[in-house]
Amino acid sequence: MSNETLLCVGSGLAPRYRANTLQALALPSGSQLQFRYSDQLIPEGLREPLAKKEFADAKVILGYVDCTETGRQPDDRCFVIPYRRAKLLNSERRGSIFILTFELSEFCLASNLEAFQETLSNNSPHWKLDRDGKPVMNSKGKPTFEGDWCQKLSDGQLTVATSDFGQWQMIVKQLRHRADYAKQSYFFLIEGLFCRKEGVKGGVLVRPDQGEYRLHPGRNYEFRMVHYDPDADEHSGEKHSELFKFDVSAPLMTLRSNPLLIIDSPYDLKSVHFSTGEPNRREYGSLFLHSEQPADEADLVLDVYFPVSVKGDMWKVVRNGFILGALLTATQLVSIFSKGSVDNWRVVCSLAAALGFLTGFFVSFGMRKPL
Repeated sequence: MSNETLLCVGSGLAPRYRANTLQALALPSGSQLQFRYSDQLIPEGLREPLAKKEFADAKVILGYVDCTETGRQPDDRCFVIPYRRAKLLNSERRGSIFILTFELSEFCLASNLEAFQETLSNNSPHWKLDRDGKPVMNSKGKPTFEGDWCQKLSDGQLTVATSDFGQWQMIVKQLRHRADYAKQSYFFLIEGLFCRKEGVKGGVLVRPDQGEYRLHPGRNYEFRMVHYDPDADEHSGEKHSELFKFDVSAPLMTLRSNPLLIIDSPYDLKSVHFSTGEPNRREYGSLFLHSEQPADEADLVLDVYFPVSVKGDMWKVVRNGFILGALLTATQLVSIFSKGSVDNWRVVCSLAAALGFLTGFFVSFGMRKPL
């Protein structure tokens, strides 16, 4: 069943759901993202296969479902906008809840959204109606919805897989026209993490491996992010500013530039530089991009966490152990033989060398902190 293509959608009914869409549009390929559904939102025929992980590695199209009044179609189905392709890494069932983990790949553009709606099943997300054809309201006086929020697609038809920034802008503009994102000041695209190398312009792109950035010790890296307001043009005036901060796990990594990113123009490229330490074994940490503004003043903002590991430089530790051991041995032998002839000099030299190198390796391995 891994050859099936699934459509998994999220709504704007809660801030977390809207934030997941922003994250899916921002994260670089290879990153992981998690959706969750109650079993009522998944067709009965998919529940057992998902619970048994039979859709592992299946192709997925992620989409946004517009549950506002403006997204309501004549047949009461909700309007759906596809935006990203992914691979289903894992599906777990916790009682009546399904948790799906995706590995993100290319963006997904449907240039003809109306035609795309026709490819969806009749039981796509739709308004729940009573016998009189009026929307059923919940306890908070808001309409309720039903249907399949995770469904099979024939082949993701009428969509194009793309990594082009211009087509990413088109997807963003499709979302901006929806009420849930009409007031969103900025959309973000993380270009990725780049290892700075002499002679390589722009550095070498580092791709996440199983959702984790695996970095080398003693290297310089650059984090790049583009922000964009789809309503802006080259003549747009001043926008209200937003402040983001890029945090690294210290002392595993050290910032080399200002971690504060001021987003105060309609579009721009921002970057932060940092370097990795030289641990003697693989160490784990994180990169964290988050808003620095109070929650009551910020828009729906982008908070992104990247797991990171830094490879241990074992050869350097071994080399340091040999150098330190040799120096300690030489110091002891000079001290011993400066006092005159020594009986059983071979035994004495062997013991001095053994103690010197044992001390050198003990200091290099045992007494040395990871960084």
